[in-house]
Amino acid sequence: MTRLFTRPGLLALLFCMAPLWSFAQDAGVTSILSPANGCGLGSATPVRIEVTNFGASPISTLDAQFFVDGTPGPVESFPVTIAAGGTAILDFTATADLSGGGSFLFEATTLLTGDTDPSNDLLASTVALGATVTMPFEQTFTGLVNGVTTFPSPLSNDPDGFLDFEVNSGTTPSISTGPSSGAGGSGKYVYMESSSGAPFQDAILQTDCIDLSFGVSPRAIYAYHMYGNGIERLQLLAVRGDVVDTLREFIGQQQT
Repeated sequence: MTRLFTRPGLLALLFCMAPLWSFAQDAGVTSILSPANGCGLGSATPVRIEVTNFGASPISTLDAQFFVDGTPGPVESFPVTIAAGGTAILDFTATADLSGGGSFLFEATTLLTGDTDPSNDLLASTVALGATVTMPFEQTFTGLVNGVTTFPSPLSNDPDGFLDFEVNSGTTPSISTGPSSGAGGSGKYVYMESSSGAPFQDAILQTDCIDLSFGVSPRAIYAYHMYGNGIERLQLLAVRGDVVDTLREFIGQQQT
């Protein structure tokens, strides 16, 4: 579009340009949901990806494929309906062999018939198994200085938590909250301090990956204390890849 502006003795042109076309058929991988770094990588790791329809036409069937260190998996066809600009989650029937530890180059690509822009088809990610500990193991906090938030392996504060667990002995600084001592009446423990006001915020204490391959009916033994009228909940979670299971949950104040 061109507009012409005139004034006596002056002439100005304004040129406005807009694209008159878009790719009719165009799809690509926009996220690799599984596998991911951490625990749960093995000889039969589930594969899940997110794909986006970048084209102007809807997609009704889409082929896709993944690669591990350059080795291709089978091409799979997904009967999906994706509107222009929309996304879909694809779960492969085949699994990826990520056994043996170390890191792997994982790639996934769409194979859309008539795709007019192959540059955005493929997405790559490097995935690695997290540090691993074997059973049995025991973690105490003896010898650690009060107030520290860094613990010996395999325990650590998850950086995704808003607050940190920290080491303490005896009573906690705030009144009408927390334990008066460690389990059994003495010793060190870890706790989260939120009396200064942190509504709906959490602290996450995590372990390294735990090798359960030689375990028989494995279990976690722990002591807990929940004193304070603002406590929401305490959860014990098992995380394997993108699967999270709640093993135990306590809601509200448990001790006084």
